[in-house]
Amino acid sequence: FQSKKTIGLPGVGDLNKLFMLKDAQSVEFKIPDTYLTNNKTEIKNILEEYPKDEFIIKPIYNINSYVVDDTFFTPYTRKISLASFKDFNDTFHSTLIQKKVDVVFEVRIFYFDEKFYGMAIFPGQKEEGNIVDFRAGSNRRVPFKIPDGIKTKLNKLFELYEFNYCSVDL
Repeated sequence: FQSKKTIGLPGVGDLNKLFMLKDAQSVEFKIPDTYLTNNKTEIKNILEEYPKDEFIIKPIYNINSYVVDDTFFTPYTRKISLASFKDFNDTFHSTLIQKKVDVVFEVRIFYFDEKFYGMAIFPGQKEEGNIVDFRAGSNRRVPFKIPDGIKTKLNKLFELYEFNYCSVDL
């Protein structure tokens, strides 16, 4: 595939968020406090150590929606609290936990052939339960001018992965 010009690269959808976060930090992006855990006790300890902070839980890899017994599931990013994980098993598949960053809007940037296209995403409705993922509801999207400093950092990050097409949320 390396000798042919393509849009995207095979296997990129299996990107490990932990590596991407580490590499984003190496090009001077600030990332929220991030934890990796596979057990209920560690989650409890993290939440109790920072009682004034909110946390979110998300998969380590990008996971597509899936169907089980005619029920459609989408792995949205969700808030987590001491009460919300009481029914978890004591151990489970490794999961990414981050301090929640409060924002007025989210920024999604599309990158295609060394060009950037940004949009600001304003939530159109209150969060449903513990879902904090903009994909889970109606929202307003408007063009967003990406600062040159952000473009420079993203170019450095995308060069590490040889991306010619991708999207990123800031």
